[in-house]
Amino acid sequence: MNSPTRIIATIKGESRFGQEGMNLVRLGGLSVGKQPSWFRRIIERDFGNQFNPDWFDHYSKAGDALVVEPYDLDCESLRNLLAFADAYELNLTISATSQHYPTRTLAVFLEPREEARAA
Repeated sequence: MNSPTRIIATIKGESRFGQEGMNLVRLGGLSVGKQPSWFRRIIERDFGNQFNPDWFDHYSKAGDALVVEPYDLDCESLRNLLAFADAYELNLTISATSQHYPTRTLAVFLEPREEARAA
């Protein structure tokens, strides 16, 4: 899943950043507060609209992907996230570039696998 990014700041002043400085990048192309229809169906059907695991924070939609942006993923949260992705045949990608509070949150992309879409 590739979403556009944009530079929101350039940090200069430290020699380790080089002459051009270091860019602070923010993830773009998200529909904040939206959820893809496949995800809403899962939550309604299997969770009775009650879904609140630790990793489900600051959600958005990017195309057909659900994007969540937790502040961290400890071992238990990561296991829970991986189990959810496996149970529902989802591709999972984790990126350090996020939209909500860049440098403090991770972006986790969940998207149906091709074979699950065909079924």
